[in-house]
Amino acid sequence: MREIRVVQPRTSRRAARLTSPVRSATVIAVFPVVIPGPRVTLRQFRADDLDASMTVVGDPEVTRTLSFDARSRDDQAERLAQDIARAQSQARPDHYLAIANGDDMLIGFIRIGLGRDDSGELGYAVRREDWGTGYATEAALLMLGFGSRPCACTHSSGVRSGQPRINGPGSR
Repeated sequence: MREIRVVQPRTSRRAARLTSPVRSATVIAVFPVVIPGPRVTLRQFRADDLDASMTVVGDPEVTRTLSFDARSRDDQAERLAQDIARAQSQARPDHYLAIANGDDMLIGFIRIGLGRDDSGELGYAVRREDWGTGYATEAALLMLGFGSRPCACTHSSGVRSGQPRINGPGSR
């Protein structure tokens, strides 16, 4: 794990009363993330996930309820490369992970992050052939357990940076 120090600019006393910002906090860039479960494992995306990911993002029936339409193979290859690079390069206010089955094949994806108004968001999709198996439920429970840890995607003690918080002023 890499440790990154985030320093926020000083604010006026009035602004401090309104938003209670923390002037600095230490955040952890967590990579690679591997969260094993009884039947599925949540893990970082890999370049060899492209074919398997197309069974999720390339299927119009799966993407019907998602925030995007079915993707072409070229679009998904570009998106997958961006997701892999992003996961390795920066601390972030969310985690976007592959859901892998017992054979370590991608069968879906899941994301936990910070939403509007300091709320949390959880989203997921599983390939159609695995609908009704409970894999999405298991993945969601694993991700919620991970997201509630202090070094994951938490928002506490007035941190407004949207970064995962591990410790800051006044914490030990």
